[in-house]
Amino acid sequence: MSEFDSRDPIWKMLRHASRTEAGPFFARDTVRAIRLAEEEADRGWVSRVMRLLLTPPAVGGALATAILVAGFFLFPEAPSQSPALRTVAQEEAFDAAEEWEEITYFGELVAVNDPADLTDEALVDLLF
Repeated sequence: MSEFDSRDPIWKMLRHASRTEAGPFFARDTVRAIRLAEEEADRGWVSRVMRLLLTPPAVGGALATAILVAGFFLFPEAPSQSPALRTVAQEEAFDAAEEWEEITYFGELVAVNDPADLTDEALVDLLF
């Protein structure tokens, strides 16, 4: 079969297809689309990047980043800790004798058979 053989099934199918006429503004719209595509290609990558950067999510992200950076420059020092936190954070010197006394004291508390024998202070020490 040659390229334009009339016995080709495609041609038979196309004979039964309905005809479509171009609209009255087809040429104008086509030329305008081509012209806009050429103008877009002439502007280059800078205009495409700027168009992407000016979308609402990008503007919001840039604004949030600017606020964070400004906050770091305006408030460079961290807020000071409260005195209670500072005293907890300070490290105490280790005293082996004192630790041994506490261990033996708690050992004596645990060894008590009847909790009724313990004083209120000893119960608090044992539980807390």
